[in-house]
Formats: sequence, structure tokens, C-alpha cells
Amino acid sequence: MPKSQRPKPGPNATDSPEEVTAESTEPLSDTQTIMAALKRTEQCVLNKIDSTVTAAVGELHTKIDNLSRDLRSEISNVVEDVKKENATFVTRIGDLEEGANGYANRVVELEAKVTTLSSQVNRLVDKTEDLESRQRRGNCRLVGVAEGVGNIRPEKAIAQLLQDALSLDYTPTLDRAHRGLQPKPADGDAPRPIIIKFHYFQEKADIIRKAMGAGPIFHNGKRFYIYPDYTLSVRKRRAAFTEVRGLLRRCPDVKYGLVYPATLKITTSAGEQKSFEDPAKAKHFIEADLHPREPEGDYSRIDYFIVDDQLLPLIPRSQYHSIVLSDHGPVQMDMIFPGNIAPQRTWRLDPHLLSYGHFKTYLSDQIDLFLEINDTKDISRSVLWESLKAYIRGQAISYTAHKNKERLG
Repeated sequence: MPKSQRPKPGPNATDSPEEVTAESTEPLSDTQTIMAALKRTEQCVLNKIDSTVTAAVGELHTKIDNLSRDLRSEISNVVEDVKKENATFVTRIGDLEEGANGYANRVVELEAKVTTLSSQVNRLVDKTEDLESRQRRGNCRLVGVAEGVGNIRPEKAIAQLLQDALSLDYTPTLDRAHRGLQPKPADGDAPRPIIIKFHYFQEKADIIRKAMGAGPIFHNGKRFYIYPDYTLSVRKRRAAFTEVRGLLRRCPDVKYGLVYPATLKITTSAGEQKSFEDPAKAKHFIEADLHPREPEGDYSRIDYFIVDDQLLPLIPRSQYHSIVLSDHGPVQMDMIFPGNIAPQRTWRLDPHLLSYGHFKTYLSDQIDLFLEINDTKDISRSVLWESLKAYIRGQAISYTAHKNKERLG
């Protein structure tokens, strides 16, 4: 039997202890060898991972340090630039504040100068007005004299006209006489006034006095008027009292006169004297105290509304009006009763509008536009919110009206 072939033990064969131990230790040593190799391999892998991670961490730390250093340097440079710009701004603001203070002082000085100059200009205007008025002291103005009268040697013609119209026992001495400087009027239009200068002031005063007391004055069947020759500003101020003087003519036993330049002096029937430079105040005094009468001789009366004291809070306004047709001055009184107060209407947003994407886009754009224009530091949050609600309400109403118009069209 060859050596290579061993007989297999039978089922009833028994092995010795030495043989069992030898055969069982062989695979155990192989396992230990494999485990040791695995441990060595694992240790190598761990060492490799540790070295790789350590290198990566070190490299990462280096990069972080470099980045941090660069950031610090960049931030430091930016901070330095900001400090320089801030210093520049501080300098500029200081210059602006200094300039503003200087301008404020100059404005105060200019305001004082303007006030002084205004008072000086007013005094100069008054002096100029006074000088011009003094130059016109010997002048008269004839209004209503037909064109063509006095075209040849006007001084003698106008002097003769005055002597004939006023029945003077002398012929006035005139230095000059000429028409107004307006263009010659067309046929049928009002004639230009005639300005005349008297050589003697006493003759001018005498003619004015006789003209005021003579009643209507006529020449060739046409009425004309004689007035003192005032400056334009004085004529305007005196003309403002025309309505008031008309009321005074209807007041019995009341004397009045318009004193130069334009001061109305009134002496009532009781002897009380009043002076007015404001036509409105004079009119109020005449209508309230003097009760001017109409030409037919009936006295005017002031009407009253007699109401209970409890109704006075319901009267917001009462007013007297000018006399127009009768001797009664119309009285107006407004009353507002609680039942007539209009109910306050509240507006609510139609929730169906929010289902339209176009409306939401439109409303969002309008809100952005409103806030872009009005959201400033000068406007408080509460005011901005209330204004925005009103603006949104208006835009919603406008959008609804536009859609209704499109649907109906």
C-alpha cells in the first residue's frame, strides 16, 4: 500500500489525545495569523488616515489663518479708509455748520436791512406821493367836456367855460390846460378828461367850492364834473368809498366828508364823530348804527331771529346781507338738526377682488409705489398707515369701476 494513501478510520475507531491536540491547533494558529495581519493592516490604515487627516487639518488651519490674516488686513484697510472718509465728512460737516452759522447771521443782518429799507422805501413812496400831490394842488380835472372844446388856445377857452358854467364874476387865470394823454376816443365814446392848472390857488379853491354847491353843471346842454386832480393811488383809495358815500346820502341828519387823502369822517345826528380809512368798516358802521333809508323816505330796519337757547348749538352761522330791494337787510341763519346729519358711510374691500391675480399684482405694485414715495423719516408710522389705507381704498374703487366699465362696454 503506498505511503500517500492513508486508510480512513472507521466509525468505531478512536484517536489518541495527542493526535487530537495536534490537529486542532493547526487551524487556530492560522486564524491568529490572519487576525494579526488584519490588525496590522487596520493599524496601518488608521495611521494613514490619521496622518492624512492631520495633514488636511493642518493645511486647513493654515488656509484659515491665511484667510483670517487677509481678512484682518482687508478689514483694517477698509476701516482706515472709512476713518479717513469719516474724518473728511466731519471736516466738511464742520465747514457746512460754520457756513450755515455765517449764513444765518447774514440772513439776520439782511432781514434787518430789508426791514430798514422797506421802511425807507415806504417813507420815500409817501414823500413822492406827497410831492406829486403838492404839484397837483393847483390842478383841477374836468370830466365830461365834449371833445373839440378848447382845441385852440385851451387856457382861454376853458377859463371862459368855467366862468359861464359857474356864473363867476371873474375870469379864472389858467397857466395850462390840456386833455388827458389817452388816445383820442371814437365818436360816441366818453371824452377824455381835461386837466387844468390855476395860476392862483384861491381861484381853484373857490371854483371847487362853488362846483360842489352848485348842483349839476352843464355846458352846451351836456353835464360835466369838476374834481380836484389827485394822483392815481389817491383816486383809487377815494373811489373805494363810493358805495359808502351813497349809503350816507340816505341817512338823515348825518354829516360826512372825505378828507385828504382818503379818510371818511362822519358826524351822526347825536354829534358823535367817527373816522374810517377802511370802506368795509365804514359800511358796517353805517348799516348797523345809522340805518340808511331808501329814497322814498322809509327807514330800514334790522330783522331778528328769535330762537330758544337750547337751539343755539344747532346754528353754525348767521349773517346780515346788504340792502338790495327794500328797506330790510336780508338776514341769513343756518340750522343743522341732528336728524339731518348725513350718515357716515363705511367702505369695505370686496374679498372677491383678491381672487384675481391681476388685481393682486396691480395692488402690490401700487403699494410699492406709494411706500417708495411716502415712506420717509419725516412721516410717522401711524400717518403712513392711515394714508396707505386711504390710497388702497381709492385704488380698489378705481379698479372696480374700470372693470365694471369694461364689462358694460
